[in-house]
Amino acid sequence: MILVLELVEIVAALALLYFIAMQVFIPIVRGTPLYPMFRREKKILDDLKQARQAVVESDLKKEVKKTKERI
Repeated sequence: MILVLELVEIVAALALLYFIAMQVFIPIVRGTPLYPMFRREKKILDDLKQARQAVVESDLKKEVKKTKERI
């Protein structure tokens, strides 16, 4: 029983170290924001915002082209 508890303790410690490495140390080395796991939604929202902006820009370019053709 004691061996099982020690094994669970070791696994928990390794899981904690893995989490810290993936969420803190690696982002620090790469120069990216900390805790990327919690920032997924923000990245997707930023991508959506950029896509919408690209659509608006494309529509404006078409309008400019039509206006220039009329001149």
